[in-house]
Amino acid sequence: MIIGKFTDYQDPETGEISYRGGISFAGVDLALRIEPNDDRKNENSPAWLVNDPACGKYAEPRCGVGFVNTTNGGDKYIGLRIETTKFGAPIECAMFGGRAPGEHIIVFNPRPKPAAAGEGGAA
Repeated sequence: MIIGKFTDYQDPETGEISYRGGISFAGVDLALRIEPNDDRKNENSPAWLVNDPACGKYAEPRCGVGFVNTTNGGDKYIGLRIETTKFGAPIECAMFGGRAPGEHIIVFNPRPKPAAAGEGGAA
C-alpha cells in the first residue's frame, strides 16, 4: 500500500540531495524530510534520518531512520522506521523510486503478527 510520495531536493548551498514529501497513515498526514546522516559512526549506523520540520522548536525533529537495502532482484531501496507520538506505534516502510526521475514512493507492507502461545500451532 502506497502511503507517501517524495521528490528529490538539492540544497542550493551544499548541493546535498535529500527527499521532501509526506505520508498519510492511520488518519495522520505528516510532511517529512529524509536527509543523509552526515554523522555516521560506523557502517551499521543509519544512512538516512527522517525529520518532521513541523514539530516546533521545543521538540526533537528526528522521528525516524533509514537504511539502504537491496531487493531480491538487485534494486536498491531505503528501509524506513518512523516513530512519532502521532502514531500508536512505530511503522516500518520502504522508499522506492517512482515512475518519473526524482520521484519516490513510500510503501507500507504490514508484517503478520506471530501467533500467541497456544494459538494456531500444532497440538
